[in-house]
Amino acid sequence: MQESEIKALLNAGEVTITFEKVDGTMRTMRCTTRGDLIPFDEDALVEVKVSKPSSAIRAFDLDKSGWRSFRAANLITVDGVDIK
Repeated sequence: MQESEIKALLNAGEVTITFEKVDGTMRTMRCTTRGDLIPFDEDALVEVKVSKPSSAIRAFDLDKSGWRSFRAANLITVDGVDIK
């Protein structure tokens, strides 16, 4: 699955993904980037500095109520469908 396809799914609504973390453990995350599904917390606003382009995809974890990132290359399933 292409990075652009993953980003489109995240922007369309809630997506459940499973991926391998950097430490080798598996993680399942219910996430999105769709604005109306992300609760607004003024206290959580921070300035993000990016020094170089990253291959990580940022998404809002709906269960942990925070932003997380993952790499498309580490995805195992998207909405229960194996992609490897």
